[in-house]
Amino acid sequence: MFWKKKKLPAPGAEIATPEAVPSESNGTTVIAADYTLKGRIHGQGPVEVQGRMEGYLDVEGRVLISVNASMQGEIKAEVLEIGGKVQGQLDVSRQLQLGPTSRFEGKAAAARIVMAEGACLNGDVCMKA
Repeated sequence: MFWKKKKLPAPGAEIATPEAVPSESNGTTVIAADYTLKGRIHGQGPVEVQGRMEGYLDVEGRVLISVNASMQGEIKAEVLEIGGKVQGQLDVSRQLQLGPTSRFEGKAAAARIVMAEGACLNGDVCMKA
């Protein structure tokens, strides 16, 4: 009963495999508060950094740097909302939003910039057409 051999398909026989279904995840990728991520992220869909990230973040979608989070490196996104600390280079195709607790140091290029009272910006800003 436990020692029965499984029958293997004959050589050259076609093996049935499940169909590949494209991933249509609408979930948010989260880098949790207790984590530090060093490296590169490239993808589609929303990303929320709650912890610390060092590296390169290239997202076709929205990126949120939470109030207690920090990011050092380069960010490319459609929409970027900063609540925490960011140091580096930003390339935002639609809107860069600096919240009241945000601290940004570096170079930023964006089509539109929204800056709340209390936000800190130290660096170069270029408005894209």
